[in-house]
Amino acid sequence: MSHYRIEGDFILLYDIELEMLLQPKISQLVSFEKLVAEPLSRSLEKHGIHNEILENSKESDYKKWIITKDGSIGRYISENKWGLELISSICMPTQWWFRTCSVVWRAVKTEFDVFESAKCGTHVHVSLYREIGWEGAFGKLRRIAKAVVYFKRCIDSLMPAHRLKNTYCKSNRYNSILRSHTLPAILAMIDEIQEEPDTPEGPDGRKKLLSLLCPSDSSNERNYRWNFTPLRLPDEKKRTIEFRQPPGFTTKFDAAFWCQFTIYFIYGAVLFFDTLDLGETATLSQLRKMILLGESHGASWGYDRQNLERVFEGKPQLAEGPDEEPSPSTEDRARMHAQERVERVIFNRVDAATTLPFNNDFLDEENAWINSATR
Repeated sequence: MSHYRIEGDFILLYDIELEMLLQPKISQLVSFEKLVAEPLSRSLEKHGIHNEILENSKESDYKKWIITKDGSIGRYISENKWGLELISSICMPTQWWFRTCSVVWRAVKTEFDVFESAKCGTHVHVSLYREIGWEGAFGKLRRIAKAVVYFKRCIDSLMPAHRLKNTYCKSNRYNSILRSHTLPAILAMIDEIQEEPDTPEGPDGRKKLLSLLCPSDSSNERNYRWNFTPLRLPDEKKRTIEFRQPPGFTTKFDAAFWCQFTIYFIYGAVLFFDTLDLGETATLSQLRKMILLGESHGASWGYDRQNLERVFEGKPQLAEGPDEEPSPSTEDRARMHAQERVERVIFNRVDAATTLPFNNDFLDEENAWINSATR
């Protein structure tokens, strides 16, 4: 397996989480395992993609692709549509990645129709292939952090609208701590943080940086566009930077491109951000320049520059400012909780079945339970 060097002993690894809304090409109401996970697993194996079906409570070493449920997407029983997360093995960027994405896409399409959904996203994790992980790379982490804040609105400009106002990928730039500060002030705040150990007087520099970019509030601290919180994990192998904003996996192009974009963004930020001529606001041309600089200094992995042009083409620059992520209403929360309770009951009853045709009684019972639970 080849690797991807930044400089010196820096080698980037990545894995990708693909959230999908799938409709099996057979119409049977059975369990997630029987109707979705097992057929997909068999199809992936036939196409040479080794995988495992992972229960929520289990751990994985990420040496195989993983098939698992995704509660944030949900299930649409009346339409026979199921939310699923497909997680890649830990990879090094090579030309084989594009072939792998094509094979995975073909395996999925063999058994399922794939639907767009605002609830689906693509998450790319990037780590360093070193025993000490990101330790000793604090200056590079600072440059990545500054690029994330500076280019926030440019990256927004490349995204569909539903990835701008989403509680699972909130803005780092307009979080509860940084929203009241100007961009130059934020960049200066990041520069002032030094790599230092934990002391009784305060946390180390890495934790200070994380709390600035991903502060804890009423929702999960990892649910930011760029999630830096894994960097505090005790296991160095799990210390990643996660890009959570890209849309869901609906074409073979999606997974391949967003991995490229993330790798080249991080590479460009590490090597070139401090050389850019920064203005009061970032521009799409600046972002494109930094990514191309990152690409030009990386190992070739079959990169097609047309992919980049395709994403930038015709995209207007969004005006600077926050996109407020909507919070669910009390009624919405009650309905979601009721939906979960009903689905647990219904699917516990049909899990033992191997085949069970759609039955309107299930749908009537589901709706009746939900309506009664939200009154």
